[in-house]
This record gives sequence, C-alpha cells and structure tokens, in this order.
Amino acid sequence: MKKILVISYCYPPTVSPEALVTAKLLHNLSDTQVDVLTLDDGLVSPHFDPLMGAYVRGTKGTIYKVKPGCVVRGILAMKRLPLRPDRWLLLNRKVAQMAERLIRENNYDCLVIRSQYHSAQLVGLHLKKKFPNLPWIACLSDPWSFSDHQANVPLASVWSARQEKKVLQAADAIVLPTDGLRDFMLKTLPELKQKSVTIPHAFDEVLYASGADVPALSSGTLVLRLFGSFYHSRQPNDFIEGIKRVKLPEGKTLKAEIYGGDHPCWRDVQAQTDGRLQWMGTVPHVEALSLMQGSDLLVVVDANSSDNSFYLPSKIVDYIGSGRPILALCGPGTVADLTKAYGGFVVNGSDPDAIARGIEASLAREQIKIEDSVRQRFDAKTVAADFCALLDKVTAKQNLA
Repeated sequence: MKKILVISYCYPPTVSPEALVTAKLLHNLSDTQVDVLTLDDGLVSPHFDPLMGAYVRGTKGTIYKVKPGCVVRGILAMKRLPLRPDRWLLLNRKVAQMAERLIRENNYDCLVIRSQYHSAQLVGLHLKKKFPNLPWIACLSDPWSFSDHQANVPLASVWSARQEKKVLQAADAIVLPTDGLRDFMLKTLPELKQKSVTIPHAFDEVLYASGADVPALSSGTLVLRLFGSFYHSRQPNDFIEGIKRVKLPEGKTLKAEIYGGDHPCWRDVQAQTDGRLQWMGTVPHVEALSLMQGSDLLVVVDANSSDNSFYLPSKIVDYIGSGRPILALCGPGTVADLTKAYGGFVVNGSDPDAIARGIEASLAREQIKIEDSVRQRFDAKTVAADFCALLDKVTAKQNLA
C-alpha cells in the first residue's frame, strides 16, 4: 500500500468547490494511505458540511490541521490583502514546519499538493529542496498568473509569477483538469508538457440518492435548477430576463431555483419573474446532489467570451453524475464541448431570447440520451484509477508520456 501526504488548503467539513473535488479523488484512491494536511476549519470558508466531513473520515489515513494564532487569524479575516498568490501565504511557514515533521516521521512514497490556493504549492517548492528524493505531484485547478479574474498587485504579482515558474519546473508531475488549462499555463514552458497530465474533476456515485430517495418529478411543473454563484463579469441579469421570456405548453408551469451565494438581484427576483424564479440560498453538498437528481433541467453558466474557455466547473461534473439534462449558458470551450458530448444544449449566455429558447427546447425533450462514455470518464473510480497510475509512474521515476 502506497503512503502519500496531501497538502490541500481546502478540505471538508469546510465547504468550497476545491474541498469537494479533492475529497472525492482521495476517497477513491485504492491501496493508498492518504494523510491530509489542511487548514483549520472555518478559515477558508465559514460554512461547514457535516456529511462531507463524515465522508472524508472514511478515507484511509489521518487528517492534520494547521491552526493560526489570534493575530494571524485576524489578518486573514480582512476583506482585501495585497498578497499573491493569495492570503494563505501567511500560513505557509507553519504548514511547512508541520509537513517536515510528518515527512520525517512517516515513510511517504509521494507528496501531493492540491489546492485552488496556489500558496500551498510554494510549500511544495520548499519541501522539494528539503527532501529532493520525495516525488512531488502538483495539482492545479485554476490559472495561477494572468487569469481574467485576478487584479494585478505591483511587485507582488511579478514575484508570484516567478514562483509559479519555479513550482512548475521543480514538481515531478503536474496535474491539470483540462487540456486547455494545461496549454495556458505551460505556453511559455512547452518543455514541461511531457511531465503534465490531464485528470478531470470527478463525481462519486455513493453520494447520490438512490431509488425511492430521489425526488419525484411533477408532470405539470417543470423544475429548473442552477447551482453556483454570480460574481465579477458573470452576472445573472440575462438569465433572469431569459426566464421571464420562456413560453411553456398549455398546462405546464416553470419553477426555477438558484442555489448559491447571495446577490443583489435576488432581492426582488420572484416579483420580477411572476414567481417563476427563486433564490434558495446554499445547501449541503449531498442535499444539492439529490436536488440535481430531482430536476427536469440543470443550468450551468460559464464564461461567455469569444475565446475558448478552459475552465471545468465542478458543478457540471456533479450534473453529469446526476444523469439529468443540462443546458449550458456559455461561449466556446470546455463547458460547451462537454455539454454537447453529454447530450445537452448550449446557448449564448448573454442573449435572453436564446436562453429562453434553450430552456424551452431542453424541457420539451421527453428523454435525454446520455453518452455513457462521457459519464464514465468523470466517475470517481475512473479518475482515481488514472491518478493511481500517475502515482505508480512518479514513484517508480518513469516517463509520464
């Protein structure tokens, strides 16, 4: 049985997309003991999910948590910090110290760093210098530098970009969820593509409801659900307008629900849409999965630019796991390609008329023909098997190609 140390600044019961993605992968690694080093509960997010906390306790291994002092905790709670890659840089020294102790006390076969907060990868850079013979897999879900949603901070951003290059060069393997993200991050370092691997996010079948536990669909009410939050350039105005313009057959009503973070638009959205659309707040992950299964249509919103988007939102993978119809409001790229391959509809997310027609067409279909190969590709057992194969190669110091 292999023994690995995983450093992830996001891990259940703390709620964040990366925490859920990481948990599903690690829970399904066969013949592997997984020790996880993470941050204290409540730091990354004030929200907790007890069921996902129980889920990760079922993973073989031990969970270790780094707890900052009161002063550092207060600084970390500030709304804006001019730190790059991110504010968790302030905890790197403490994380590195605990990681060094664990590595010395345990005979780990590999170090894995997986976090949406890239500061964690700098701990890997430090540990690689201390333990050069310990293989290191760097897993990144989002761009590090020059992303479209990160403000530039003089000096700090330049320094961070230099550290990114050092991390990518020093890691024994680089894991990215899409080919597009790999091309983006390695465009100035093409020689590193030979040690990079594309391994997507996953859904875990055991987390979904089964049989009679799945909410029944109503014949008269068509239920549309969207999971996720709106922020930065992603705004809900066109979606709301599209909902208002949907025309349904005689005897049918539309019930549209949004699950996610708060937004000023939600204040009077029910009145705007004659009761069609309602913001439901956030719900625990397992409950969200059950709600997905009980939907006539699931909507995902992604970047709507003319450039190909390389992001893989974890919610669309959960949608695929639910087996329900999907409508993507987006431009060209990963989400559009995946939705089409799955058997769903794709429309321009900035065109209310197109959104309305897409909803009508999606709800009009009596059945969805799901492409089984697409669903299998994102099953946690398949994804974990791919990661285990990478572990075998890295620990045996084999070529990844």
